[in-house]
Amino acid sequence: MRFLFVTPVEAGTGETLTALRMAQYIVDTGDEVCFLASPFGKKFIEHGFPGKVELLEHDTGHKIDTWRSILKRFQPHLIVFADYPLMFFTSGTATFVDEDTHLDILSETDAVLVTLDHTGFAQQGTGVFFGAPHLSFNYQHWPDTPEFMRILLPCPMNEPGILKDRKGEPFRYWDVPLSISKKRRQEIRSRYLSRDDDFLIFHSVPNWAWRHAKDFQLPFYQYFAEILDFHLSGLSKPVTIVSVNNGQLLVPSKDSKNRYINSPLLSSHEYQELLLASDLMITENGISISMGMAICGLVPCVSFRNSYHYRALRRQLTGKLREIVVAMEMLTMGSVFAWDIFPAGGKDVIEVLGLYRDNSIRDGMEVLEIFDEQETPLRLKSLLEDSSVRGRIKKQQQAYIEKMHRIPDAGRVLHQLCDNGGRI
Repeated sequence: MRFLFVTPVEAGTGETLTALRMAQYIVDTGDEVCFLASPFGKKFIEHGFPGKVELLEHDTGHKIDTWRSILKRFQPHLIVFADYPLMFFTSGTATFVDEDTHLDILSETDAVLVTLDHTGFAQQGTGVFFGAPHLSFNYQHWPDTPEFMRILLPCPMNEPGILKDRKGEPFRYWDVPLSISKKRRQEIRSRYLSRDDDFLIFHSVPNWAWRHAKDFQLPFYQYFAEILDFHLSGLSKPVTIVSVNNGQLLVPSKDSKNRYINSPLLSSHEYQELLLASDLMITENGISISMGMAICGLVPCVSFRNSYHYRALRRQLTGKLREIVVAMEMLTMGSVFAWDIFPAGGKDVIEVLGLYRDNSIRDGMEVLEIFDEQETPLRLKSLLEDSSVRGRIKKQQQAYIEKMHRIPDAGRVLHQLCDNGGRI
């Protein structure tokens, strides 16, 4: 059988890497795969699947021609979109559909059509504001997923079981738990640490996040290292923070006691190994797919958020964090705002998507206020130094992993869809 994976995302890696891992399950069974990928996505695919990637160019007409050409030449039995609703966004994807033409485009094939739903976009057609509305009018709208298109729910991130009123079938695309050998872990840590028992923190910034911050002159990343210095000041051992970003994003202060390493994009294998070798993962992207990787690797992880606007923070903060908040606002008025997904949105976005509704994955992560002067430093210290706290978190992560063992893997669920004409 032949499986086509469409990976249009240009501003992030999570959806593309899921498709990449799903494709590996397919080729391991002797079937054929091909990719239709954005230029950004192609970078992560072509090494593992040379000669199997068709490029979605920037011209819409050319992309439609490429779609039709690959359908005619490859004649897929099943097509997976990662993720289909994202193709309606006005930026960040190499799309070739719109609300007027997408059903016509899809009707040009007899293949079983599937969309992944990593974060809830495929549950219903709706629209949300991304980013601070006082800085930009970034409203994105997408239609309902067509009834004839199957929805698959990648785990980790989705709840690995049946939930009332949720559309789609959960599946796993990893053999869990994720792990690396003790020897390999020590090798990776020795690249960054003077001693193996020093602390190694993994931080990852998606391509879209730092670009959005740059476009709207948000100085958050300019001060991120200083914010971390405040929160980590009470630790008993040296800390190295490796941030995977554009290679130059974080700016440590001259008197920082911590070591900061800005890393450019890594291969999916290098990225996973570095995360699994770390003591803690941190992110300001509240729906980061990498948190799922951390949880499946039994690595404690923290999702930062800011629940307060500038005036509230200025009233309630007193020391270093207050200085930082004031400095940020002076650089760009309106740069201090409430968010759960920096800089894309707050609780309203997460609630609309519904990803975390009745989702036990939340038990395997900590959600901390980035501008909290008391609780956040204590929680970070306990996550790194308190074996009982780390043990509790890992126990909750293990419970999620055990649920994942009960659902089918990517190869099984895709073959079932293919064999049964789109039914599982």
